[in-house]
This record gives sequence, structure tokens and C-alpha cells, in this order.
Amino acid sequence: MLPLRKRSKEKVELPTETADKECKFFALLLNTTTKDEGEEFLDYSFPSESPEMKAILPMKGVFLASCGVMKAAVGQEVKFLGFRSIDGAKEFKVSLRPLERWILCLVLPASAADSSSQFFVEEA
Repeated sequence: MLPLRKRSKEKVELPTETADKECKFFALLLNTTTKDEGEEFLDYSFPSESPEMKAILPMKGVFLASCGVMKAAVGQEVKFLGFRSIDGAKEFKVSLRPLERWILCLVLPASAADSSSQFFVEEA
């Protein structure tokens, strides 16, 4: 378990692995501070050893860049992104939320309701 602090200064334990083989959601914590080229900006991912997470991880740069592009283009933060696998077999929805120096990316199946994904990302 990784300790994190919530705004209330209480410590919260984040899971490092999942018990079941198939996970219904994925979480990424992307560091928004300026990094050198090639330096890793993924601070946390859950479940880290999942084959699906490994397939999603190459999208982390797209998630981070989309936040900056949309903010510059329209002056508002991105709340949702949708994407699908190359073969079109799986579709996902990403809820994004800025948290201090990070962007929280919560990846859910595309069938998840916007209100549900927004609830989860706001409660994190």
C-alpha cells in the first residue's frame, strides 16, 4: 500500500495490486511538473501489473497533452476522453481531474455513465 494524504491531512492507503484478474477500472497519476525528455511522469498506476493497464500506459502522454491543449484552445479543463483499442474490441472513457501537481486519470469502460465516472474522480 502507498500512503497518500488527502486535503484533510489524514493518511489514505492506496491499493498496489488487485485481487481479481480482471479489473473494471484503472487509475493513473500523472505528474505535471516540467520533466526532461525521456523522464517518467507516471507517478502511480493501478493495477500496475495488469495486461490491460500495460496496453493503456502508452496513452498517458496523450492524456497529459490533451489537458494542456484543451486548456489553451478553449480555456477549460478536459473532463472526459474516449478511446478504443486499435482492433476496436475495447472502448474506454477517461475521467481527468487536476490535483495539485498531478492529473488523476480514471479509466473506465466506455459504457460507464458520465455521472458515475465523474463521481469516482471527484471522490478520489
